[in-house]
Amino acid sequence: MLLHKDTILLFSIFFIPIFAILIGNINIGGANIQFFFSVISMFVGIFYLLKWGRYELSIYILPIFFTLLLSTLLLDGKFGLIQSIYVATPLVYFLCGFSSKFDNDFDKKIKEKIKMTILLSLLLACIYIFSGYTQIYTRPVSIYLSLICMLSIILLDDIKYKLFVFFLFLFVLFSGARGALIACFIPLIFSYINKRLGFKNGFIFYLVIVLIFSTFMDKFLSMIFSIDSLRERTFFDGVYSFDKILNIEFNTSGRNLAWPVYWQHIFDRSYQILPTLFGEGAGTSSVIGLNNVGEKWAHPHNEFIRILLDYGIFGLLSFLFFWIGSFFKIIKKNNRLHSTLFFSLLFFTILISMTDNPLMYPLYFGNLILFLVGLLCNKNVYISR
Repeated sequence: MLLHKDTILLFSIFFIPIFAILIGNINIGGANIQFFFSVISMFVGIFYLLKWGRYELSIYILPIFFTLLLSTLLLDGKFGLIQSIYVATPLVYFLCGFSSKFDNDFDKKIKEKIKMTILLSLLLACIYIFSGYTQIYTRPVSIYLSLICMLSIILLDDIKYKLFVFFLFLFVLFSGARGALIACFIPLIFSYINKRLGFKNGFIFYLVIVLIFSTFMDKFLSMIFSIDSLRERTFFDGVYSFDKILNIEFNTSGRNLAWPVYWQHIFDRSYQILPTLFGEGAGTSSVIGLNNVGEKWAHPHNEFIRILLDYGIFGLLSFLFFWIGSFFKIIKKNNRLHSTLFFSLLFFTILISMTDNPLMYPLYFGNLILFLVGLLCNKNVYISR
């Protein structure tokens, strides 16, 4: 049935991003189509909740809703409105996953949609290779493809699709999207080790790998930066040097100059109790960036900075409380795959948030990740390989 409730929800999560990738950079009335797709996805999620949701809430979710409500009241112009929509939409999808009753074969439907997304993503990669359509080669799209790659490796056993994922991974690798690549690669290693050794032994082995990498970091980085696209994007002269890494003498895309400006604003307002605790409203970080850094800095490219500026210390704690509460919900289910998937999503989110603002990409990041977290927290849903 075309308009089955699961079909509507999964279409919004997996396939609206594909349309956004293809035509999302077209501007209509001062906003690009990507924004309108985000609004459509938000209304789809709200419609799903109103019609089929069961309205179950846990106390650990409430602080983040209070934070968003307060920041919306304080929002700063059009940037604040857009950011409020972008951050609220994934939470709607979290509630869709958390509080809805799904069919027993719902996990199979998710896997089928992941497979279709892989094939469509490969088609998009081919379109870029043969036509040079640059919208497909942007940072948000690289994040989305990395996320799909990670989910595929964890959830799919089909060797054919693993081969397809390998080609997608190569596409992200040669795109030079360093943050997306790292955010995908590290959780994948963790997931593989956890699958083979179990969570406790796997975590110990993971720490051993980190120790080995730290010891032989120069050699590992030398291998990584043997890839021309990564090396040329990272180093101003296109030549790798470990000393340049240590001295931060490489291309950070302006982050080394912009981040101190944001932090200085945070420190300057520290004597003001309310802005420090509750932020200055959604869109504040955008205004500060555009006024003090440059026209390309509508976002600070660090989610922790943006949360502190817009939502304050309480906002940062509410986001932290949300993830901790989800962790305890999932651990209670005593399901290794659920734990593996959750920690992979968490690591992916943390790593991307260090150098980007993934909550500003609901279509490519937030909707899918928070829906899966909500699904993992849902006591009536079990995902199997």
